[in-house]
Amino acid sequence: MKFVGKCILIISPERWGINRISKHHYAIALAQKENQVYFLNPPSHGLYRVALTQTEIPNVTLVDYTPTLKGLNRVLKYSEFLFTLFNGFDIQKIKKALPKKPDVVWSFDPFRFQNLKRFNFQLSIFHPVDYYQDRLDLKVAQWADIIISVSQAILDRYKQLSTPRFFINHGLSALFLNHKRSSQKIDNVIRCGYVGNLLSFGIHWPNLLQIITENSHVEFHFIGPYQTNNLGNTKGVDDQINELKKCGNVILYGPLSSAEISDKIRTYDLFLICYNPELYNKVVSNSHKILEYLSTGKVVVASLTTTYSILANDLIEMVDDSADLPERFKKVVDDVSSYNSIEQQEKRIAFARLNSYENHLIEIEQLISTYIKTTHSDF
Repeated sequence: MKFVGKCILIISPERWGINRISKHHYAIALAQKENQVYFLNPPSHGLYRVALTQTEIPNVTLVDYTPTLKGLNRVLKYSEFLFTLFNGFDIQKIKKALPKKPDVVWSFDPFRFQNLKRFNFQLSIFHPVDYYQDRLDLKVAQWADIIISVSQAILDRYKQLSTPRFFINHGLSALFLNHKRSSQKIDNVIRCGYVGNLLSFGIHWPNLLQIITENSHVEFHFIGPYQTNNLGNTKGVDDQINELKKCGNVILYGPLSSAEISDKIRTYDLFLICYNPELYNKVVSNSHKILEYLSTGKVVVASLTTTYSILANDLIEMVDDSADLPERFKKVVDDVSSYNSIEQQEKRIAFARLNSYENHLIEIEQLISTYIKTTHSDF
């Protein structure tokens, strides 16, 4: 089975926008392999319709739709029959609007269209990249042909099901694959990069603010949303964001394009992962930003990220206990040139390159060919 010349419907819980994460990058990677990709945004408001819009990426078309009934998941609590009926209406409406029938439905979203078989495509993939505590994801996992996830902690949630499930790490987009080992610094300023959504509930804010204030000689460069955007809103983190803004050694860029991020992070000396695994261990068991950091070759200081405890513990300066993170950060800053030795940089870059989206698509193709029987022999 090859993802070449296929038609693929991606169901995303996040809208298409400047902030791009795994589902957006997979859409782009698939489109670059001559696949026609339809990217289904979350439900819209307004008139009952389906609208198609070509994106700036060749072969990626956005699909916007207004559901037959808003809040459909609430109906499931009272009537599975009505839930299935209205769900079917939306599926048929979407299928009818597409110029070509897709070969694959690839869902990153547990909250819509739980029975992927109802699309009646050749292959259905469930790809949870977050840990969910709602039972709706179990329904998607049950009806999918294959489950792929970035964390063993997430996959373990589905171990009681017969659906084949496999670990595929987060991917690295092509923009980050051309990083070379950095040359000697031209000044004495130490710059720490942080790329990610500052609205995430998993951030360990006390640690983050402590690290910034205790290392006043370090410039902290934050790339990513800190205002309401296509990935979330500021509810619950307004006070923390305001504290961040007051720090004289902090630069907030807001969301940048992948090309802009790729250029900026090359100039940083180290990177920070600062989550709260004591409260959200399964939720923060992996992070897509780690590969972007490693692609520069520079050292990463991180809170416990269990996937990398198994996968590449020697590549990251990671603590088991969040209480130790500020001290570990200081230790690395005090000897950052040693942590960024030529040997270490080359190891980090090599690992990052192994995790390109192109390589992951090859892995997924092999898994499907080995473990999944499709209805068409040429698939």
